[in-house]
Amino acid sequence: MAIKVGGTTVIDDSRALSNIASVDATTVAALGTAGVGGGGSHEFTASSALTSGQVAVLQSNGQVKPVALTVGTLTSTDIPQSMGGQTQNNDVAYQANEFNMVNAYTDPSSGYLIFGNHTRASDGSLTHKGDSTIRSQACDYSRIAYNPDRGMCLALYVSGSGYNDVKASTFFVNASGGRESPVTIELDNLGNYTGSSLCYDESLNKFVGVFQRSDETWVFLIEQAANGSLTKTASANLNLGTSRQQHVATNHNGQFVILGADTSNDTVSAMTFSVSGNTITAGSVTTVASSAIDTTYGRSSLIYDPVNSAWLAAYYFRSSSSDWIYMRTITVSNNTATVGSSLPLINFSDNTSKGSVTLASDSVGGIVGFYGNDTNRLASKQITITNTGNGATGLTISTGSQVVLSDHSSSNPGHNYGFEVATSGDTHNTFVQYALVFTKQGEAIKIEPAEKTISSDSSDFIGFADGAIAQDASGKITHIGGVNENQSGLTANTDYYVGLSGALQTSDSGVLAGKALSATKILVKG
Repeated sequence: MAIKVGGTTVIDDSRALSNIASVDATTVAALGTAGVGGGGSHEFTASSALTSGQVAVLQSNGQVKPVALTVGTLTSTDIPQSMGGQTQNNDVAYQANEFNMVNAYTDPSSGYLIFGNHTRASDGSLTHKGDSTIRSQACDYSRIAYNPDRGMCLALYVSGSGYNDVKASTFFVNASGGRESPVTIELDNLGNYTGSSLCYDESLNKFVGVFQRSDETWVFLIEQAANGSLTKTASANLNLGTSRQQHVATNHNGQFVILGADTSNDTVSAMTFSVSGNTITAGSVTTVASSAIDTTYGRSSLIYDPVNSAWLAAYYFRSSSSDWIYMRTITVSNNTATVGSSLPLINFSDNTSKGSVTLASDSVGGIVGFYGNDTNRLASKQITITNTGNGATGLTISTGSQVVLSDHSSSNPGHNYGFEVATSGDTHNTFVQYALVFTKQGEAIKIEPAEKTISSDSSDFIGFADGAIAQDASGKITHIGGVNENQSGLTANTDYYVGLSGALQTSDSGVLAGKALSATKILVKG
């Protein structure tokens, strides 16, 4: 017999909890504590200390502890494989719904825009599954990004006579492993384009593309339907000046930063803009570096760090005696950027190198910088941002040791450029794979896989600590059916999952923690 509270069924005929989010938290807590519906709390011994409200996992000995995450060292898993003729138009994305790395490039003979897909072999190498044409016309300034809401990718590029037309094309790998024919729309046809960048904002459910046209910076908002059709919902000229070799990154809440080289005054600048609905609002232009900055393709990168609510910029710096790749943090308040102090990622031994840089974040919350070092090796460093609590200027950057991935020695040291990278994981959370695409001078486009092994016991989730529990002490754990009241920052009626590090997240990790009843309360589901 079902049990109702205020006319709403809270326990159905099968004795399972039902419609709990619609019932006040006091009633839910009382039901859970009483053991109704199988919920409540139970006393466990903690083998390691737990803080109040912390995620707890159950060990084979019956004791509980926090989630343990182990991340291995980044290593190359295969030699780079050729992807086509030499070109600067490289980009790569991970199509998560079909577990495919996809990359796009322009064919050196025809100029056609091509995309290929790659799957991971058991040894960590990437297997090239073939190529298809996105646009049978000479193209330039191509960028691609992935839409996790649709399971499709988007290519943004210019084509047509004199490269006057801005176009966008849906493309993706289908469930059978085939490459679907693209769906294309024209965004603009005014010509004189000199740079592009693209990202997808999950809060807007839109792709956001940026093109430089003479001294104008144009932003396009693009919606992608379930059938792959595209709609330009808005466009605007930010009137923020000249910017070459752009990168755009979002905080996935409508705030954007563009990193670009300003060729009019030899600086690297951060341009900001925000989007609400279909309204695009220009922000500020803030100098990141004042120097004789090199604007060669691929010598800068930009990424958003959600842990510290900051963007990380990497850019190429040329002095009279040597070259550098520097990094700075960028924070944004009221659509205005503040730039933090700089830290070198690498110092080249002379000023004749042409090493590129790209940044990637992985599923375990880390940032990795990839670059060509001064002995022409493809190398990487782990990057950490620390928040000292002093606001925008309180963010500090540190790096780990250099890890050399492969040797690309040639008669032109350092002449690798156009680096772009994508990351992926697996359904069992045992690795993070990086696919790096680049052009080696005088040779074809290359794609190189690298990998970190990861290990997490988050799948052993049992519940949340009712209060702080010291190591080897006993305390209560709120388990399935119970309500833990020691959370913060949750959104009511939202499902939360346990991430690899033990933090709660709204994206599906495969380990359901429960449904939030308020900012501080969560109904444990498991």
